[in-house]
Amino acid sequence: MSEHQATSGSPRSTEPADGYVVTRGKPPREHQFKPGKSGNPSGRPKGSLNFKTLLQRELDRQITGTSNGRAVRMTKREAMAVRLVGEAMRGNLKAIDAVLQYAGETAASTQALPPMDTDPARDAAILAAYLARFPSGGTA
Repeated sequence: MSEHQATSGSPRSTEPADGYVVTRGKPPREHQFKPGKSGNPSGRPKGSLNFKTLLQRELDRQITGTSNGRAVRMTKREAMAVRLVGEAMRGNLKAIDAVLQYAGETAASTQALPPMDTDPARDAAILAAYLARFPSGGTA
């Protein structure tokens, strides 16, 4: 039996005198991080930006474009909106769907309908009144 496989009844037990037991998530003390030292010293630098922040910055940059034959300054975000609406106006179905979705006018965002009245007695009365209008009682 190797020294790493010591059993609890073995005279060579690995349990330290202070009662600290090495288990999963509790490494030996000599291999634990020292106070004030990081476990990843060359990790993400402080102040680095994530992708969403970089994308927001890029979309907020100004560009010069033409609108009705004139040079116009606008953000890239505004230029994309103008282009998307223009494509929708030309009949591009994907652009129409995107414009309606971003504008909040799709079927999922419309006002909820009131619950249906499903009273069977009321349905039977309506059906009887409808059939009474026919001289043959509604049969063909």
